[in-house]
Amino acid sequence: MQKSVSVPARTTSKSSTQKKLKYTCPNGDGANDVFLIFAKPGTVKKIKSFLVFSRWGEAVFEYFNFQPNDPAYGWDGMYRGQPMKPAVFVWFAEVEFTDGGTELFEGDVTLVR
Repeated sequence: MQKSVSVPARTTSKSSTQKKLKYTCPNGDGANDVFLIFAKPGTVKKIKSFLVFSRWGEAVFEYFNFQPNDPAYGWDGMYRGQPMKPAVFVWFAEVEFTDGGTELFEGDVTLVR
């Protein structure tokens, strides 16, 4: 079985999770306001870690030991209570699957305003 997760930026609407978006635009319009991890139900035990880093290597978001598909555990483009300036950020996610395997996923996301 191929293991996969999607890390699109999307809202809580029922739109497709198949498209992997590479940007987030947290402007409160309800479209792509949160960057989060999605997984097919029953395939992921937990997200062990989800981190987003600035281009200088500073962790601007981190969350540990949570379930996928929940916007409450996504990054909204804020850091220390302030909106980040538009830029490209690097993300890492360590995912534990229900079969006991763990994999590291990584990528980049562009923050636009």
